[in-house]
Amino acid sequence: ISIYYDPILAKVIAHAPNRGLAIQKLKTALDQMELVGITHNLPFLRDVLTMRDFLVGQIDTHYLTRHFESILARLSAKGHALLVPAILGSLLYE
Repeated sequence: ISIYYDPILAKVIAHAPNRGLAIQKLKTALDQMELVGITHNLPFLRDVLTMRDFLVGQIDTHYLTRHFESILARLSAKGHALLVPAILGSLLYE
């Protein structure tokens, strides 16, 4: 599945009285999610939920591009392959 269709496969949205509770709901949803048969970016999404900038709401649509090196350093070897399509997707839609 190419980067052009990935966003329409699924969206995970959490609503709560405050950001912290919404993030906790997202963590729970991602931890309970199981995807088989396709390459996915669940490890990367889980990692994003632990980033300080995300936790305090300092993320924008160019965040991945600006912080590519530091994000790449955070990911495991398995996560590296998953991050590249996410970065390329964000660059295509600048």
